[in-house]
Amino acid sequence: MSRASISLAVGVLLVGLAGCGGGGGALAGSWTKQMSGEGDVKMTVGGGGAAKIELPSPRWPADVDVEAKLKMVGDSLEITGDKGPHACKDPAPKYVAKVEGNTLTIGGGGSDPCTLRHAALVGTWTKG
Repeated sequence: MSRASISLAVGVLLVGLAGCGGGGGALAGSWTKQMSGEGDVKMTVGGGGAAKIELPSPRWPADVDVEAKLKMVGDSLEITGDKGPHACKDPAPKYVAKVEGNTLTIGGGGSDPCTLRHAALVGTWTKG
């Protein structure tokens, strides 16, 4: 996977999480997910669905790799406006997301041409 693909995947995740409930809703806060063989991906979702994603160090620089807007529409996670050194150029396909307590589960996206976005987003996230 390329850095651009990973950045885009993270950007997509951040956008989807931030869009819940206007000011970030259930997605607002700091989230962490294990990226297979890489380490922890960190995501911060703030007001208006603004999300920032940091990919695991030391492979990637210890700073924000992707920024995006996240919005929950039913069980769908919409990702828009992604930018940053690792943002994907292709639009994100449908991802699904569910928040239960301090757990965020993201799935779907099987048709995503950005394999790094898919790898960074799909799985179980822990709030904390």
